[in-house]
Amino acid sequence: MEPLVARRSIQHYGWGVVAGALFGGLSYLLGMSRGYSLLVGLAVAVGPALYGLMRAVIGQEELLRVDEAGILDHRLGVGLITWDQILSAERSGGRLYFGIRSPSELGLRKTLWSRMNQPIGESTGTFQVPLRLTGLDVGADEIVRAIRNRLEGEERVEATI
Repeated sequence: MEPLVARRSIQHYGWGVVAGALFGGLSYLLGMSRGYSLLVGLAVAVGPALYGLMRAVIGQEELLRVDEAGILDHRLGVGLITWDQILSAERSGGRLYFGIRSPSELGLRKTLWSRMNQPIGESTGTFQVPLRLTGLDVGADEIVRAIRNRLEGEERVEATI
């Protein structure tokens, strides 16, 4: 299996330029002077977006890696999730949820928020780890296809992607 490496997407930060222009235009329409509305638009929305854009262009650090060893997502902060730890995988919108065999090995625990929001009668006992598929330079479908190919290659794991 060829490793799939995903980095931060540059297109993800384009919304800030549009939001800054809209916010500056709205503040001008609400009575601010042209100079102040331009400054407000730049400071509120365009500033953080340009910071993120520069971070994406200059940094180009690896955020997600899918290879023979497993799945490594630096945004999760749990290290490598090996294929034998994954029980199931299910896609829901822009996220992919993994059922993990033993969360204690990864240093994970179920938070109070996730326990409170679990539907009544749906205590499956599996720990779900969310993998965000948005904001990457590799498409979500390509990431899901790579994971599906690997999980379907293993007979012991049932994937519902």
